[in-house]
Amino acid sequence: MFENPFADTVPTHFAIAATVYTEPLKRLQEETNTKRSKLIFAIGGYGNGKSHALERLKNDINIAESKKLAVYSSAFATKTLRGVYDQIASELMAGKYDKLNNSPENRTVMETKGIPEKIVNIFFKNNLFRSKDEVRPDLQFGKIVSSSVDVIQFICALSTLVEQFILMIDDIEEAATMDRNERKIFFGYLRALYDQAVRNDNNILVLLTFIPNKLQLLQADRQDFYARMDAEVHFEKPSIKEIMDIVRKRLEISGLEKYKFTDKALKQIYEETDSIRDMFNLFKTSLAKAEANGEKKIDAIKLPKKSKTVSTIRGSKPADEAIFSVLRKQEGLKAEEIVQKTEMSNPWIRHRLADLVREGILTKQQIARNKPARYFLAKEEDEKE
Repeated sequence: MFENPFADTVPTHFAIAATVYTEPLKRLQEETNTKRSKLIFAIGGYGNGKSHALERLKNDINIAESKKLAVYSSAFATKTLRGVYDQIASELMAGKYDKLNNSPENRTVMETKGIPEKIVNIFFKNNLFRSKDEVRPDLQFGKIVSSSVDVIQFICALSTLVEQFILMIDDIEEAATMDRNERKIFFGYLRALYDQAVRNDNNILVLLTFIPNKLQLLQADRQDFYARMDAEVHFEKPSIKEIMDIVRKRLEISGLEKYKFTDKALKQIYEETDSIRDMFNLFKTSLAKAEANGEKKIDAIKLPKKSKTVSTIRGSKPADEAIFSVLRKQEGLKAEEIVQKTEMSNPWIRHRLADLVREGILTKQQIARNKPARYFLAKEEDEKE
């Protein structure tokens, strides 16, 4: 079986990744071409390419720009600056430390910008730039960097060692699960990072992704932070022509030019879906079926039955389809069994299970208090035939 070019994970093959989300990705690239600090919001519904674009942008910058450093922080790290810091430290130790400018003059630059001595000493011993092995133990959270204020100072110090530091925080709307006061404090720290970068003339670009209704949450919680935004980049459903180009390029780059989706099939998929993820799920399934049947032309698309579960996927969180897929095959599973079968984060899956039960999409049954609950897909009337 070939590697399906429409797999719903973030592509690691750069050529394939380059065929997706061209217009908003181009806009993000243009926004990063700057010599001043910026706050950029990437806005779009789930499944319309924000994560793919950020991953591609990060790789492009880190590979092609020797004096720039880009770090991507996943949704699971966005609720605290400590999580963001841990991701930055991990990236540095994974090979990005070599991108830093080891000029002894940068110690003076840090001090001039008001960076605390303990943070300066992470990178310098007297005027000598420390090696990665020397720095490694000091990067453990709590040893030197032990608070959100320290994280801000660390990021500002790091930015003096590169031409530009780009911090990408994806799915930041997960902060919506926090207590409102905690959320306001977290957004306040991000505002403080941006303000210090502007005040000290650091070239730090902060790029945050939001779904539209959670951007309104930020406006309500921290209008002062929202007002600092320099630009919005919108990820919306592409045109049918763009989708045709994406499909053609993905098949071509994967060496699968012999497979053809007819215009009829492409139009059918386009009209019946709301996001790129939904489209790719249908492309992936249809291509796998054609390969299994020895067919080269894909003309008829079997669309999923419209039910409460399917409609919830549209605009849902990325983990939902994995949960639904597992429970379609075997209902009555415990949470740990769903985690194992989806191979996704335990806290994330449990968080989504609770939400889906609350929304009536799943049902939860527990036969005794000391027995783990089991989860089932909720049945609709039109499915009881």
